[in-house]
Amino acid sequence: MRISSLAALTGLVIANLVPIVGVLVFGWQALDLLLLYWLEAAVVGVFTVVRVLLAMGDPNDTGLGALFGFDRYTGPGAGTSNVRFGAVALFCFQYGPLWVVHGAVLFLLPRFAFEPLGWEPLAVLPTLLPAVGAMALSHSLSFGMGFLAGGAWERTAPVAQVFAVFPRLLVLHYAVLIGGFGAATLGSPLFALVVLIVLKTAADLLVEYAEPILRAA
Repeated sequence: MRISSLAALTGLVIANLVPIVGVLVFGWQALDLLLLYWLEAAVVGVFTVVRVLLAMGDPNDTGLGALFGFDRYTGPGAGTSNVRFGAVALFCFQYGPLWVVHGAVLFLLPRFAFEPLGWEPLAVLPTLLPAVGAMALSHSLSFGMGFLAGGAWERTAPVAQVFAVFPRLLVLHYAVLIGGFGAATLGSPLFALVVLIVLKTAADLLVEYAEPILRAA
């Protein structure tokens, strides 16, 4: 494994270790994790936009997007500025509403819950900012060493980059959302929270390396 790939992997793992520290050391609950993952989703979304704008790879490549029938976004002109901005618009149009709805559910949940939750997102938010900063640094390491220094920006096309990250974003919004509220229903037992974090980390790793594995097959 190249040093750049190892650094990118290290950044990804560190980003996912932050919630474990929060649970074990600071006693975070399930809803705290959901709020943290929602904030992380914003960080991932920003980096995705930058990746799409910088991607200069094979215009015939859609990467994982080919699995969803997006081969039509290939061929001559697929790496032009118009296509890059179009890919960014496509990403924001699909991902943005998911992120907004996720946040709305979190911020409105205490007001519509059947029983008092004893949890207020605006009060918890400042305590999570250091963790968000640590996760942003980890994603920066993955971006800098894996995407830039590792040369991924030269090998991937804009549309390919959109769909390379989209499965991870879906995992973040659906698997974590369902698992997190399941943990909240059970009273946020430590075991359930750790399992939630481990599953989310495993999903991140699988999505990160799914495309290279498919290419090598």
